[in-house]
Amino acid sequence: MNKLLKFLFIFIFSLNNVTSQSIPLFTQIYGYFDQGNSWSFDPSGVSEVGISNPNGVCIARYPINKETIHVGFFISDANITFVIQGAVSLSKELIVNKNCTTHFDNQSDDDGTEILKINLMEEDSVVLNTGRMSGKKTHISNKGVVRNNGDMRVSDIQNIKGQFYSSSSSYTQLNGFLNNNGYSYFSGTVNFNNNSLDGQVLLKTTSETIFKDSLTTINMQNIIVTAESSLNIQSSALSSIPFNSDSKCSMKVTDSSWVLISNNSNLDFTNTTLSLTDSAKLNISNSKMYSDSNIKMKSYTTLGIKDSGLLSSNNFLASGYSTVNLDQNSVLESKNLILFDNSKMHLDSSIIDIGIKSDGSYDSSDEIIDLPDKSKILAALANSSSITAQNSSTLIISGAFGIVNNASIFMEGSSMSISKSFRSFDKTSINGTNSKIEIKDQFDINDESSFLFKGSSLDITGSFSINSNKINIQREFFDSNIKIDGKLYNIGKLSFEKSKVNLNKNFTSIGQIKSNQTNYSILLGQFNLYGFYDGIGDTINLLSGQMNIAKLSSFNCENCQIDSNGSIKQFKSSKLKLFSSSFTNRKGNVEMDGDFSLDAKSKLTNAGEFILQSDIVLNDNRQQENDTLDTLVLNQGNFTIKGENTTNVFVDFENRGSLVLQQNSIFKKINQYDGNISLSNQVDIQSNQTIELNGGSLFGNGSVTAESLNNKNATLGSKEFFYQLNINGNYTQGENGKMIVTIDSTNKISLVNISGSAIINGTLIVRMNKNMVENSSNYNKSMIIMHTNEMQGGYSSIQFKTYDPETGEEQDDNNDCNNYQVQSSKTSFSVLLNGNSCKKDGLTTPQIIGIAVGGFVFVAIGVMVASYFVFTKYRYSENSIKLKKIISKFK
Repeated sequence: MNKLLKFLFIFIFSLNNVTSQSIPLFTQIYGYFDQGNSWSFDPSGVSEVGISNPNGVCIARYPINKETIHVGFFISDANITFVIQGAVSLSKELIVNKNCTTHFDNQSDDDGTEILKINLMEEDSVVLNTGRMSGKKTHISNKGVVRNNGDMRVSDIQNIKGQFYSSSSSYTQLNGFLNNNGYSYFSGTVNFNNNSLDGQVLLKTTSETIFKDSLTTINMQNIIVTAESSLNIQSSALSSIPFNSDSKCSMKVTDSSWVLISNNSNLDFTNTTLSLTDSAKLNISNSKMYSDSNIKMKSYTTLGIKDSGLLSSNNFLASGYSTVNLDQNSVLESKNLILFDNSKMHLDSSIIDIGIKSDGSYDSSDEIIDLPDKSKILAALANSSSITAQNSSTLIISGAFGIVNNASIFMEGSSMSISKSFRSFDKTSINGTNSKIEIKDQFDINDESSFLFKGSSLDITGSFSINSNKINIQREFFDSNIKIDGKLYNIGKLSFEKSKVNLNKNFTSIGQIKSNQTNYSILLGQFNLYGFYDGIGDTINLLSGQMNIAKLSSFNCENCQIDSNGSIKQFKSSKLKLFSSSFTNRKGNVEMDGDFSLDAKSKLTNAGEFILQSDIVLNDNRQQENDTLDTLVLNQGNFTIKGENTTNVFVDFENRGSLVLQQNSIFKKINQYDGNISLSNQVDIQSNQTIELNGGSLFGNGSVTAESLNNKNATLGSKEFFYQLNINGNYTQGENGKMIVTIDSTNKISLVNISGSAIINGTLIVRMNKNMVENSSNYNKSMIIMHTNEMQGGYSSIQFKTYDPETGEEQDDNNDCNNYQVQSSKTSFSVLLNGNSCKKDGLTTPQIIGIAVGGFVFVAIGVMVASYFVFTKYRYSENSIKLKKIISKFK
């Protein structure tokens, strides 16, 4: 075919030429157009069809399946009528040109119209429906006239300077409708049905729309009347409209007029905005009024609701010094609530319910109000407006709520529930007394906004933020319960008094916290202090999570209790001060690297993990008089001291757990009753007083500098360590004290150096490498285990053990087959290995324990033989040391 072939034309000269059932799809002549020529042709092979016979009628009785049909193609003022009696499917469009008509007359009950687009091109282009015209995707663009006298179900109609009519017996269903500078007249049954966000009825640009004698259901997001358009509802019933207009579709009460609804009346303002202006009044008493459209008040108007209900599924707006009063169990429901320009709302034993839907759902697109931070909200107070609720009143906001510019909320014995966020800006105020506030999302306080809650409960599912650093603004909880499942964030000033705070996530404060007799329970997350905390009589329970005292921050607490099962970290250049307070780390982790101080009436107890990298200072001028006060630091867990410089603990320290020193440490006073003290990296533990070891152990490599190290009932040394311990002072070991030394080789020996005197008693345990004992080259070598300036007394018990260096298995070696000797002098104590005497005969192994000063002294054979019999009998008895002294007399 020729590439210029465009359309197939059907020329129909007269309606009388139409025959009966034998007539095919179109009647009369077939052909296609090319440069003015026409001839017969079967149209089934083309996708685009043109109808261009002037003053003719074309009837299609059978199904059509094409891309495009153009009625009045290339002919001006053609006066062509195209009648569709069967099903039609056009994948592109149906074009109706000037002075042409397309008549849909399909009497079948089937959905038989699937046309993507119908274009009425001129003001006298006509589409008439008298049958069933059903096209769920059909879009009608109308500059002419569309009349529905039957059943029309299409996607949408755009009435652009055109006209639309539906008769009283018709059914019209649309997913969308636009009347732009046109005229629309709805009658009969009308159903606007589109639950999507783009579904709307839009009336604009001086258009006129009339609903008369109609039963109309509108299930759409918006009806918008704008740009000098009008919506006229006469003798009609409309329902289910979330309405939004430019006040052209409205009920207005103006010029000091008033409306009274009383005596169990029922008023249904469906699809109608209610507007009160110019000092008008609307009073509802013992009645119910329903509107699913905007309710507007302005210019000194008054709305009074007494023992009644005003139910609206759309916006409620009050401005210009308007007043709303709800009394005696009244109910006000609306989709949005907006009060501004000095408007006031007062509730007494009543309920306000904003944003509620019949199915309990919530649509964020309902949030149409902009806040200063560009967020959208459902309800707002602005410009010195206020809400007052008392006597068990309830305010329910099923969405976001915001107050700005000197607005205020006053609540007494009432409740407020907000399903999303609550934000305040500018100089606003929130006051609640003996009330309950529930916020399902975040609660934000901005600018110079203030609040005071007294005897109230505040339950926040999301976050609570003080976003303003103004410190002279009242933001206070008094005798209240606060529960926050999200984050608490403060950069301003926040005050708590006699309150309870339950936090499930993070508490971060960059500003100031003033707290008095308040209980904090931190379940999860972190308590981050970047500013200042001043507390009196507070209780802080860190059940899990972490508490951080950041750089340059300060935490001061008096008569407080801090109890932690989580993690606490104090950073450098921060301050933690406790006055008459207790700090207990139960099963948590604590790391201190800032200035940490206690007064004489405070106490730190550790039963978990504690790392100290800074000093602990007595934070006042009062000293512990005569050491009569309780211990300031009690360790029952794992306490590690490390850092870059010498650590000072200028308070009494009692150890009943594990104290690991990785840094030189100076203690005012330290006592141990259980646990252990471990020295590593040659660190020095110092005290100006005697270090009392009443239990546990002290071991490691380092030094002890004190007036005296008093080992009453503890163990000096450990079988787990080879050590060199320097005691700069005196050493006393009581009868229940122990010293453990390990000799791995003749060059690897645990050694205790004592600069002062040593008073010896109790038990000495000597552990020796099994391999070394069995090596004869080590026999008769002296191995010094203790140096002292002066030694007094002696061990009441000496025990020898051997161990396997590979497995660590240890066994006692206190029989007569192994001969070990110990030597003591006024300044040293040594051990000598003499081999196994069980392998020798008679008296040929004269290894004898003796007393040597500066070395072993061998005496006459007779004396040695005598001493041998005595020694073998008493050698490992409690009197062994005393026996050595007796033997020395034989010298």
